[in-house]
Amino acid sequence: MAETWQVSSAEVGRLVTRIFDPSRTAPLVVVSPSQSGRSRISVPRLIGLIPPDTEVAVLASQAASNLLSDAVDPQFHCYGGRVRVILPGASRTDNWRRHRLFTIAPEDDADRLCALIARHVTEMEGVGPAGHSSGRSGTGALDSGQAAKLIAYRRRLLSDDIEAPGAAPAASTALAAGGGPIAGDDVATTGDAATGPTPVPGGGRTSGPKPGPGTRRAVPREPEPVVAPGLPAAPGTPAEIPVPEPVPAPGMVPAPEAVRAPEPVPPPEAVPTRGAPRAAPPSTGTVPVDLATLEKLLDRSVETVAGRVIAGVEEGLLSLLRDEFELQDGEHSRADALEEQNADLRRRLDAVGPHGSAPAQVYSDPAAQLRWEIEQEWLLGTPETDRGAGLRGFSFGPRFLDSLKAEIVPRGKTVRVMVDILAGWAWDRHITHPFNDSPRGGKQRVRADGAQAWRTYVKAESPGAPRLTWWMRTDSGIEFDHVGHHDQLI
Repeated sequence: MAETWQVSSAEVGRLVTRIFDPSRTAPLVVVSPSQSGRSRISVPRLIGLIPPDTEVAVLASQAASNLLSDAVDPQFHCYGGRVRVILPGASRTDNWRRHRLFTIAPEDDADRLCALIARHVTEMEGVGPAGHSSGRSGTGALDSGQAAKLIAYRRRLLSDDIEAPGAAPAASTALAAGGGPIAGDDVATTGDAATGPTPVPGGGRTSGPKPGPGTRRAVPREPEPVVAPGLPAAPGTPAEIPVPEPVPAPGMVPAPEAVRAPEPVPPPEAVPTRGAPRAAPPSTGTVPVDLATLEKLLDRSVETVAGRVIAGVEEGLLSLLRDEFELQDGEHSRADALEEQNADLRRRLDAVGPHGSAPAQVYSDPAAQLRWEIEQEWLLGTPETDRGAGLRGFSFGPRFLDSLKAEIVPRGKTVRVMVDILAGWAWDRHITHPFNDSPRGGKQRVRADGAQAWRTYVKAESPGAPRLTWWMRTDSGIEFDHVGHHDQLI
């Protein structure tokens, strides 16, 4: 089973040391907590899917995430419920794409993401430490055996069908008859397997230029008939051709010995004559292919290899794109902000207790009812140690109660903001700013009696969110003027 350890704030230094430890040979998975303090995936589920030699470091708190961000470079940061897979051989100069970061939204399928992370960790198993950007090893189009067969087949074709200009006919005949091994690139060779190839003095190249696109093409010579020694050659055919015997292999680099006199080729069964059909040459186990056909075969092989390489690269890129799209489809730009708002609401509901439901109707007068709700919110939602000197004096403007009936936001939320304003906490708990006389700036609005206009967000994270407009009187009292959308009083 994978090794798992909780990383507290005091153990962040140990985690940093482990990230850059050169002896680490397996991926290191770092799991960070979300705003709620819990991870967004099931760590036991992830441990059951990843290889057993993988290390899993679970950051215990947001404070530990912040300390890790302060201690390492951005390509190793992990916070906000995200998961990062750090490969072996990590260096502070690594590219940020090498150590993959998985962003997880609250509504994402945790099991699917665990499987996705585990698949990535499995693919990264065995990755080298020296600046590898991916754990996938390249797959060759041809293995070593296939490549060797292709090279041997090419050499055999060249040795059987191509002869260099100016080469001795005897060498070409001997090779065509299968009497010697394949010629090298510099000298014509002959001999057997025991002694190895022996350089023939004066021998030229027996293989033409390597075929391929853009290379010169050598024109093969027509095969010459072989006649028996001592017999007259048929008209129009060359004289009898002696075949030299293999020269014994010399020492390391001594001077070549004298070549023995060539012996005649044994007589064939039938002697070709003028007008008579030629006898079929004996089979040598090779298939004669001209240079043009060989060039087409090699071009086709190159195209096949290139096609396989391109297909492999495209498949890898498409796989990466599919993974990225799967993550991007599950991401939402406001997921973290919404979760933070939900956490704030949960904390407030826990603080206020059972009175968070709709308040009871105790007065028929709307103003008296609202004053009673403000008092109850203050007493039930604020600890006694935080009440201090109590609330400021307040009053309602002529249009405030009517604007409150619209209930653009829940009534209890508006009452809570009013309590924070009366307690002097509006600037700490909510976005509060002066209400100016111009939409794009200007001066703060001031009434004839010296009261200054202010606006407080009733709902955050929205440009057109509802605002609570109120006046700060000269006696430090509050007059609530209006609650509604941003643009209603502009």
